[in-house]
Amino acid sequence: MSRLSTFVAVAFLVAACGTPAADDVATTGITDPATTTPTIASGGTDEFRMFDVDGATVTTRLALADLPARATVVEFAGTLIDSGDGPELCLGGVAASLPPQCGGPVVEGLIMGDWAERASGVTWGDRNVTVQWPPVAGRLTLIRDAPFDPTYPAAPGDDVLPVECEGIERFTPVDTLAAFADANPDRTAVVSVVRGGSVGVLRITGDRDAIAAELSDGDTVPCLIEVDYSTTQLRALQEDLNELFGTDVYLESTGSGNAANRVSVTVSVADLQTVRQIVAVADDPGMLSISGSGSILEGD
Repeated sequence: MSRLSTFVAVAFLVAACGTPAADDVATTGITDPATTTPTIASGGTDEFRMFDVDGATVTTRLALADLPARATVVEFAGTLIDSGDGPELCLGGVAASLPPQCGGPVVEGLIMGDWAERASGVTWGDRNVTVQWPPVAGRLTLIRDAPFDPTYPAAPGDDVLPVECEGIERFTPVDTLAAFADANPDRTAVVSVVRGGSVGVLRITGDRDAIAAELSDGDTVPCLIEVDYSTTQLRALQEDLNELFGTDVYLESTGSGNAANRVSVTVSVADLQTVRQIVAVADDPGMLSISGSGSILEGD
């Protein structure tokens, strides 16, 4: 019954300090999703909503119509582990050991009942918990709990050949594209595959004719699409953002090797003050795709 996620990064959370009041967080530069981006229903009571905040794309499991300056009540669907100090809410990943391990705030008031497993003095299980946010001195106050139900929709697949590559009869092998990308991180971004993995797509930041000539062998032609940011740029921003682990941003993970050509950032709660702390790290907010793992139910 346990859902143990792959350990990416466990953010050992600290108590929030110096948190700005809601009135201190500017609300300009936010695009209302109700008029720009359709809401994607999840099949449950929550929804995914997308916002543009100062040029950064923000996706959050949000029950509210607006992105609040500060979240005050949040629902999480995840793993809780009690190693003796109370049930900790695992924000950022779970080490897949037996018993499992994680770091996170203790949820005061939660009783781990028959939905939990026990081994070696450790109790763990998956649960939906609604809590007051943010943590105070490393502890959250439980409002209610319910059986585990993540209600996340499946990510849509994209296996379509880009229009830029239509008409190519024989494509440059994926391994060749990958080797070129590894050797030229300043000129390229990630390589992805389409058509069931048979065709590789190389993202480039310019010099289309020159790169096409380097990769063409007279028999095969590369599938190239131009993007905004190179691997070097994305990795540099990712390294800067990793400094936020263990802070009151509650950063869970970062990644730069994706087809979206953005640095993906996952935080526990993507309210406006958190988003703006992340955006402040980037010289170009357009490089950011920020998401929140918790569903904001109330905010101010």
